[in-house]
This record gives sequence, C-alpha cells and structure tokens, in this order.
Amino acid sequence: MHRLLLKFSLLLLFIVSLNSCQKSDVAPEKESPTVDNTKYLGADLSLLTRFEQNKAIYQNEQGRAIEVLPFFKENGFNYVRYRLFVNPDLKSDACQNLDYVISLCKRSKEQGFKILLDFHYSDTWADPGKQTKPLAWQNLTQNQLVTKIYDYTKSVLLTMNDAGVLPDMIQTGNEISPGMLWDEGRVSLWKDVWNTDAHWTAFTNLLKSAISACREVAVNAKIMVHTERSGMADETKEYYTQLQKYGVDYDIIGLSYYPYWHGTLSQVESTIQTLAQSFKNKEVVFVETAYPYADFGYPTSSVYPKIYPSTPAGQAQFIKDLITLLRKYPNVKGLFYWFAEETYSPNETNPTNMHSGLFDDKTGKVLPALKEMSTFLMK
Repeated sequence: MHRLLLKFSLLLLFIVSLNSCQKSDVAPEKESPTVDNTKYLGADLSLLTRFEQNKAIYQNEQGRAIEVLPFFKENGFNYVRYRLFVNPDLKSDACQNLDYVISLCKRSKEQGFKILLDFHYSDTWADPGKQTKPLAWQNLTQNQLVTKIYDYTKSVLLTMNDAGVLPDMIQTGNEISPGMLWDEGRVSLWKDVWNTDAHWTAFTNLLKSAISACREVAVNAKIMVHTERSGMADETKEYYTQLQKYGVDYDIIGLSYYPYWHGTLSQVESTIQTLAQSFKNKEVVFVETAYPYADFGYPTSSVYPKIYPSTPAGQAQFIKDLITLLRKYPNVKGLFYWFAEETYSPNETNPTNMHSGLFDDKTGKVLPALKEMSTFLMK
C-alpha cells in the first residue's frame, strides 16, 4: 500500500512538473494595440467625386482595385473632411458646391465616418494669400457681411441637416490667420495697417456670427478656428490670444503643417507646447498635412531645407516622425491628410500632379504613408 501511494505521488509530481515546463516554453500572447477613440484621424477627400468621374485608379498594396471610402475606414480613419465654396465655377479643383458636398457626405456617413466641414467663405480657394469675398457678397457693407455670413452658414447647415448629414466638426474659415472676407475682415499680426482694434473687431464679429449659426443648428458639432503658422509658436499664440480677447467661442485650434512652408518638427513641437500652456481647454488638431513622394518642384516660396527625400519611403518617414511627435502631447487630438485622394486618372486632361497624395499618381497603388497614418490612433 505504501509503495502504491509512493508511486502515485511520484507520478503526480511528474505530471505537474511536465505541465509547468510546457507552460514556460510557450511565449505569452502579445496584446493587440488598442484604439484611442477620443482622437480624430482623417483625410481631406474633397476631389474624390471628380477623380471617380475621370475613371481614377485606386489599388491596394497587392494591386487590386479598391473603393476609397471603405478602404480608408478599414485602415482606421474615422473622419473625412470636405471643403465647401459659396458659388464655385465647377470647372476647376475648387468645384465643391453644396450639392457636391452633400452627396459625398451621404456616402461617407454610410461608411460610418464623421464629417468635418470646411467653410471657405469664398467662390474659390481661401488661404493665407487670399480671402476673396464671394462675388455675390462684393458690395455688402461690414454690417451686412456679418448678417450674410450668419444667414449663409445657417442655411447650409439646415440643408445638410435635412439631408441627414449634419457635420460633426466645422471650420468657420480656411487658414484664416490673415482674417476672412477681405478687406472688411482682414487682419495681420505683422502689418500695422491691419493690426488695429478696429480690424480685429471687424474680423472677430464676422467669425462670431458664423460660429453663432453653427451653435444654433449643429449643437453637438465642435467648432474649429484654422490657421497655418504651425512653425511659429509666438505668432500662433498671439493670434489665439486675440480671439480670446475679443470673445470668440470655439473648441479646436486647427493647424496646417507642411514642412517646406512651416519649418521643422522641433519648431512645430514648440508651438504645441506653447498652445498646451496657454490654451489648456482647447484641443489641437493638425487639420492639414502632406508630403510629396516624388519631386514636383520644391515650392519656390519655401525658405526651409528639404529634410525628407521626395520618395514613397521619405513620405512615409515624414508621417511616422510627425505622429511620433504628436502622440507625445495629450492636447493634440487629431491629424488629417490633405489631398489624400490624388491618384492616377487616365481621363484627366489637366491633372494636378502634386505627387503628395496617398496613392501613386502613375499607377494608382496605395503608398506606405497611408499605413503610417493609421498608427496615430494607437494607444
């Protein structure tokens, strides 16, 4: 009996020891990366309809045809951004009127995207070099413009609401560091003639009027004020300090960052740190960025050295380094790639060819930078 118990004990010990050895040989499973759902990862796809009409080619890494919106969704994007012009000519790349935008928004909502609407408040491109009033608004007085921008903004949002595509985030103006609706709403931190109380009052009254319409109709939407001096910390701080001084109500500081115009990542980091210290209750979103994967002629206006090569690998490395920086700062909540839809379009007679989208404009195949973009949401 004692021998039998001894044998049983030895056998049990052997089994336990064997199981222990087997478990120690098995590597622990790696945890899957989790997604930070408080952040916004987006792409400006405003020319998608035009490209599709011209039989544009969009392919995945294996060269198989893909549909753009589902493809971006599969790669983790949760926002799309669409620009809106007041009365565009419909022939140039500034062709996005309200019907065009609503159609794209419907398709995007069906895929589960949230929408960022970018009001240009112009018939054509509004940016730091020009903020031209719509032709139909040319003869309005300052007070009439304040009323007009309110009425127009409200009408657009009511129409979008009726269509079931009310935006989740709204830019009241595009790159408006120099103001909007020139000259009535023109300002400047650099030129004394535009840097007066009268000019800042006029500009911020226009801005507040537009925002008021947004707050009334799109009550849950976040409001962004979008500028482009991301490499200039002091100037960016001063601009948003002015908005604070004149009582502008908004939620998000939106920035553009193109290294060939706005400087190095270290300059951008200084701006992020400054904004975090000075505007603790404001989110920061990099609402435009891009980098060329092939030479398109380095911008002649650029004063900054070329750090990354204009290759697919250089483009991807730029995005990787940018995201590494942005993820260090909790106040940075969003990243959007501009003109992501640029690709090969065999029927396009006048291609833009900026060579900076997320698809190769010679083949239509997706570029490595798109996968790098998806890492922004990873915790």
